[in-house]
Amino acid sequence: AFVMSSFVITSLLMPIIIYNFVKNEFNDLAPFASKVIIVNKTIDVKLNDIKRSNNNLIDFDNILDNHNPDAIRLFALASKLDENLVFNEYIIDDYDVFLKKIKNRIIKCDYSNDNNTVFKALAEKIDELLKDAKITEYVNEIINFTDYIFNNDFSKDDILIYLKLVHPIFPFLSEELFEELFQGRFSIVNDGYPI
Repeated sequence: AFVMSSFVITSLLMPIIIYNFVKNEFNDLAPFASKVIIVNKTIDVKLNDIKRSNNNLIDFDNILDNHNPDAIRLFALASKLDENLVFNEYIIDDYDVFLKKIKNRIIKCDYSNDNNTVFKALAEKIDELLKDAKITEYVNEIINFTDYIFNNDFSKDDILIYLKLVHPIFPFLSEELFEELFQGRFSIVNDGYPI
């Protein structure tokens, strides 16, 4: 938990702090940082600012101990980054369940189908969203596509495309499934992007 919480601090919080410091000191950096979107503030489900005086600080160590790290990542990425972040652990609980369902469905599939063009179309759509830096839309597209995963059969080639597309959102699960289904000697990232 300590290693993961240190990682959260160095990889997520410190860049935000540094960016805000630079933005306050150098007003003329706006064009340089025009692509950077920072959450204005984090609030709880009662819409109170999360701060010590409100006695509602988030215990990241506890959250990391009790939740799948992919669920936490999915929660953060699915939130609109240009709006206040409403921290809701119940949503993270839902994402925990969501990821377990995906894993069970993919593991239990018989993979008897031929390749399906639906997965290739998804890859093309995702590629366009990422080129346009539409991260929230990308995450929502993946979440919405999960209904297809739950209700249809697919080939191993199809699921490999899917695992590559979801890897930036839930890397631990995609890596685990890649190892289990394809006995990959390397990481899924070494297998190449589907487009």
